[in-house]
Amino acid sequence: EANGIIDPRRLQVGQPLIIPGPETDPERPPTPTPTPLPLSLERLNFLPTPADGLWVLGDVHNPGSDTICEALVRVALLDGQGELLASQEAFAQLDVLTPGSNVAFAILFTDPPPQFAQYQASVIAAVPYSAHTRYYLDLAATDLHAETVGADRYRVTGRLHNRGARDVERIRLLVTGYDEQGRVAGVRQATLAVSVLRAGAVTPFAVELAMVSSPVKQMAMTFGLPVLQPTSLRKDPSAVETLRSLAPDLIVVAAYGEILRRNVLSLPPKGCVNVHASLLPRHRGAAPIAAAILAGDAVTGITIMLMDEGMDTGPILAQAEEAIRPDDTTGSLTPRLAALGARLLQETLPRWLAGEIAPQTQDSRRATYAPQVRKEDGRIDWTDPAEVIARQVRAFDPWPGAFTFWQGWRLRIVQAEALPGWCGRQEPGTTLELNGRVGVATGEGALILNALQVEGKRCMDCAAFLRGQPGFVGAVLESAERVV
Repeated sequence: EANGIIDPRRLQVGQPLIIPGPETDPERPPTPTPTPLPLSLERLNFLPTPADGLWVLGDVHNPGSDTICEALVRVALLDGQGELLASQEAFAQLDVLTPGSNVAFAILFTDPPPQFAQYQASVIAAVPYSAHTRYYLDLAATDLHAETVGADRYRVTGRLHNRGARDVERIRLLVTGYDEQGRVAGVRQATLAVSVLRAGAVTPFAVELAMVSSPVKQMAMTFGLPVLQPTSLRKDPSAVETLRSLAPDLIVVAAYGEILRRNVLSLPPKGCVNVHASLLPRHRGAAPIAAAILAGDAVTGITIMLMDEGMDTGPILAQAEEAIRPDDTTGSLTPRLAALGARLLQETLPRWLAGEIAPQTQDSRRATYAPQVRKEDGRIDWTDPAEVIARQVRAFDPWPGAFTFWQGWRLRIVQAEALPGWCGRQEPGTTLELNGRVGVATGEGALILNALQVEGKRCMDCAAFLRGQPGFVGAVLESAERVV
């Protein structure tokens, strides 16, 4: 049995689970045994509301092999020093997370701090599934289809199949909408109209889903500008015809996740101009900011380019440099490049339209590539050199975070620095004391740890972490998760 502080079914990060053995000394307090939750958060989206609030939407993901129930999510907004400004909690929109499934959550800050520098989001509690609970797992939604019914509104239809051996009632359906970047942008929970769904039966359903507008769309609506939101220019010929009817002189593209085809590129007489966050031809692709930090570049910048049918291969109209600071992360560098891109675009467009710029062909022999960042990219390989791992920590902040495993816990390395000249014989991944600081032996040199975050807990500096975990020094950090 768990202790009686909270609901004993609930697994809470950091909760002492007191499980006396047959030889336990009743006079000696038991050792707390924190239980890590096998859940993660994905596809987070921060969306301001017209009333100055802030929606935080995302998915709770169950990567494990067990069914988990009643996941409780906490989102904390922090200042630049990691101090808490505001926090909110909410349950996932459905009670049950089967293995491999995602369930959306939605948290509203009605009065968020005007500026926050960091956030922490984690699942802080959940309940293990029991066959004796009221939940029924043998339902499947198929043949999904969505059609636009208004501004940011969609009618989602499909079929619900009862694949089990029992009749069911009181069925709740969750519909989640995603934006072009794969982030959660709309959540709707509905009760199925049919009162009972017999074993083996199939019933149709229809749910209307409202999507939260992006900040770009909200600003466009403020100025009375029309907004078109085709799902894909490739798959929606009517969207291309709408563009053609507007007879644009020029099209500006920024952070659009689709390579444009010739039928779009040829529409405006002055072409399609793209704002790209690197000094092309270096770091072509979806994640140029993280790629520049990973590569150890001292300088990156913005390129204004004339688009062609390749991936960031078009001729260059203008470029501007931005220094990468030693402590820069993707999170700190992105807003500076966004501001630089806006200024450079304003300076470049009048000159391009006036015929004052001769496009410069890229030298493809110097090209490097920046693929989309995956969650798995944050996994640390301790046989890598310390300098490589330090850049990984900065490149994948804020997402997906550089992580390792310790005693079954996922441990995020939030801030670190390399000691490339350190020489030792410890196994890579071994934590050790180095001149009063905590380091980790790597394939070449050592990595000094400055700030850590155990999954589900707040970020803390290494000294504070050690006060709570004095046995951390001497442990071996692992690249793969294991059951302890």
